[in-house]
Amino acid sequence: MEAAGRKLGLIFLLLFFHSLHPDLTLADSVTPDEAKLLRDEVREMFYHAFNGYMDNAFPLDELRPMSCAGEDTLGGYALTLASISKITKIN
Repeated sequence: MEAAGRKLGLIFLLLFFHSLHPDLTLADSVTPDEAKLLRDEVREMFYHAFNGYMDNAFPLDELRPMSCAGEDTLGGYALTLASISKITKIN
């Protein structure tokens, strides 16, 4: 019960502070040029990780970062769209 009271108090505080400056958001503090720079940085990081996986671990499930080797964490079991549709029909 005490945790629920803390959560409610935290929500109240957040709403109170937001009501003081409702027009300010994180997006307001980022200029369009900064947004493009951040977008490009995220794109580069994604492709670095994706290409590392494809070069070193595919078709295994995960890439171990220190050894740059793949690992089969799911034991060779994978869901496909066909098997997902069969599972949903069971319910």
